[in-house]
Amino acid sequence: MVRLVMSDPFRGALPDAQPGLRIEAGDPGMLTWIAPFAGREEAVSAALEAAHGVGLPGPGRMVASDQARCLWFARGQALLCGPDPGADLGGMAAVVDQSDGWVSLRVCGGRHVDLLARLVPVDLRDAAFPAGRVVRSLVKHTSALLARTSEETVEIFVMRSFAETLVRDLCEAAEGLALRG
Repeated sequence: MVRLVMSDPFRGALPDAQPGLRIEAGDPGMLTWIAPFAGREEAVSAALEAAHGVGLPGPGRMVASDQARCLWFARGQALLCGPDPGADLGGMAAVVDQSDGWVSLRVCGGRHVDLLARLVPVDLRDAAFPAGRVVRSLVKHTSALLARTSEETVEIFVMRSFAETLVRDLCEAAEGLALRG
């Protein structure tokens, strides 16, 4: 019988911290894609609020509680991070466990925007992208979901198969940033 073993999606290749910048593996917990059926958005939001303290977010937004985070994922779609959504959503939404398919990492520190500006064609400065905002964009050539979780942290979600590419691109950009001083 084949025994599957979970491996580090970043293969231990995350770069060492430099002044004002850290890149670290995220741990979002269980990742569940939720797409409410037509006309069931309010019911799904109420069920999530009752179960986890978060409802469905508006476009480009993230809502969080002590138990969970819910991120806008695309039109009519959300990504629940943390707990199992529970069976209460059956019949109200399409619900798919994405935990094995997506990974996240965090870019932290005072220079995180400088680093990401080299790779992301979106203004990620605090005035344009404050905490609680989410955007679908590219990180160099990789499709990603970026979430501003605090003033000095952006969490990046990518499909697991692109984890090494994301790390390589971030490492190259970090090297260039370090050389610039």
